[in-house]
Amino acid sequence: MKRFQSYVCAICLLLAGFSAQARARALGRRDVIKGPMTVRVIRVIDGDTVVVRAHVWIGQDIDTSVRLDGMDAPEMHAHCTSERAMAQSAKNAVVGLLRNNRMVISDIRLDKYAGRVLAHAETTGGLDIGRTMIAKGLARPYYGGHRGPWCTPEGVYNP
Repeated sequence: MKRFQSYVCAICLLLAGFSAQARARALGRRDVIKGPMTVRVIRVIDGDTVVVRAHVWIGQDIDTSVRLDGMDAPEMHAHCTSERAMAQSAKNAVVGLLRNNRMVISDIRLDKYAGRVLAHAETTGGLDIGRTMIAKGLARPYYGGHRGPWCTPEGVYNP
């Protein structure tokens, strides 16, 4: 009898876990904070991800990672030396665009990676960060799905 109760309990916990995961995925697709919201930039991680502090209520601020929507930049920890160099250039460009440590985000929603949000981002002067990075050749347009490699198998940078 105890074994049966253990199985029933395990099945219930498993179903509850699946239900929670499904709800989180559904919320991520449906819930969008339109914004705009002016946030303080705490740190630039790379050319397409920053850590911000958002003032959400009187005396309540939250720090979160924001993936900049509409673009993909080279990765800082890539195997290809050329990609790492371009990643540093992309990061430096974002730092330069956000000199005043503020940016405006909108269309804020959960990213596919836990603990991070995806948002459209502009400088406080209204400059679209993604479009600017793409125009400078430091990022590619990206709206989900497969991302192509930045380097060939031979290690040659391939924008």
